[in-house]
Amino acid sequence: MNATPASPKAPERATLSEIASRTRAMVERQVTALEHQVDDTTYSEANVKALQALVKMIQTIAELVQQQERFDEDRNAGPEDILEFRRQLASRIAALGEDGAA
Repeated sequence: MNATPASPKAPERATLSEIASRTRAMVERQVTALEHQVDDTTYSEANVKALQALVKMIQTIAELVQQQERFDEDRNAGPEDILEFRRQLASRIAALGEDGAA
C-alpha cells in the first residue's frame, strides 16, 4: 500500500483587524518592557527611538484599519435589489441617449 503524505494546509490569511489586534498587543508588551527599564526621570536614546517607532507603527495601523473600514463600507454599499438597480441604470442610460440626441 502506498501512503501519500498529506499535503500541508496553507496558512489562513489574517485579516487586517487580526493583524492590528496582534500588533497592538505586541506594542503594549513592548511599552511595558520599556517602562520597566527606566525610572521616572531618565529615558535612554534607544528607549526614546523604540517608543517613536512604536508610536509610528500604531499610527500606521490605525490608518490602515480606517482605510479597510472605508473599503468594506464602499464594497457593501451596492444595491440590495439588483433588478431595481438594472432598471435605474437602464433609465439613466436612456436619459443620456435622449440628451445626446437633442
